[in-house]
Amino acid sequence: MHKHLTTALLAGLALGSAAFAGDHDKKVIIPPVPPEDSWQFKLSLPTWIPWVSGDVGLNGINSHISLGPDDIIPKLDMIVGVRAEAHKGRLSVMAEYLYLSLSDGVGTNTMVKKIDSRFDQTTADLIVGWRVIESERGYLDLLGDVRFNQFYQKMTTQPNDEVIDQTVDGLAAATGRGLSNPLFPALRSGPTAVPEASRQTNGCSRSLPPKANS
Repeated sequence: MHKHLTTALLAGLALGSAAFAGDHDKKVIIPPVPPEDSWQFKLSLPTWIPWVSGDVGLNGINSHISLGPDDIIPKLDMIVGVRAEAHKGRLSVMAEYLYLSLSDGVGTNTMVKKIDSRFDQTTADLIVGWRVIESERGYLDLLGDVRFNQFYQKMTTQPNDEVIDQTVDGLAAATGRGLSNPLFPALRSGPTAVPEASRQTNGCSRSLPPKANS
């Protein structure tokens, strides 16, 4: 009786150990969580590291430029970047907006005292996506994108009145024709005085006697 009871207990322990060991060998597979039906929203402020490289020019005279973050960031006047996302089930809607404005100026000792330049960029993205494949190993989304880009460039110059006066006086002394007459102060006074100077020049040309035919 004692012997049979001991044998039964040992057999039960062996079966329990085998079953316990077998439970550890099984792989637990978690089914993928189905997408939620409620809307989910995200708002972020992405970082922006700029580079500019290319050719710029006017009337066929081009120059190659290559600017890095250390050249562009100190010239920034304003920058705004924002990204928004909305998800519901397999549907995704994403939007991104970027606006930046930078300016710079350089001075010279010539008749152009200073040159100022300004550059603005506006970029907007609208992306709509649909999840076509989803499993525990990953997913695949089909995306459609609409992008808007706008660029604005402006360059202004400031005259150097002192150098212009010296140039006019030098031309007057070199030609001996009294080029310091009211024509040149009119040129120095600004673009609005140029039409008056043109009328004076035309008046002088009409006052000249006609050439004799040879």
